[in-house]
Formats: sequence, C-alpha cells, structure tokens
Amino acid sequence: MNVYVLGIISFVVGFLIGQAIIAYLLRHKTKEQLLKDESIREYGLIPWGCAIVVCCGAIWLGKMIGVVTP
Repeated sequence: MNVYVLGIISFVVGFLIGQAIIAYLLRHKTKEQLLKDESIREYGLIPWGCAIVVCCGAIWLGKMIGVVTP
C-alpha cells in the first residue's frame, strides 16, 4: 500500500473520530448555548488533533509491519 493512500484514509478516519468525540461532548448543549458560548472554539482542535494522531499512528504502524511502501 502506498504511504499517501494510507495517510489520506487514516486522516479522514481520524477526523471523523474527532467529530464523533465533539458530538458526544456537546450532546447536552442547546443550539442557543452553542451559538452564544465563546469557549466552544476550543473544541475545534479536537478533530484536527485526532486526525493528525491517527494518521501518524497508521503510517508508523504500517511501516513497522511492512505494509507501507514509500
């Protein structure tokens, strides 16, 4: 498997995991609370952080197993 294919797929999967985490954390907030609360912007880093961690982990694991080719 090409490293770029694995990187793109794992980045998208990681981003979706981050979105699921945000949905779980904000499940009890109303629409009005979400629109008025300024601290909600901190949650925006969760999907990007998950995407980067999952992508790096998948590439590292793929190289360790020998599945990924440069």
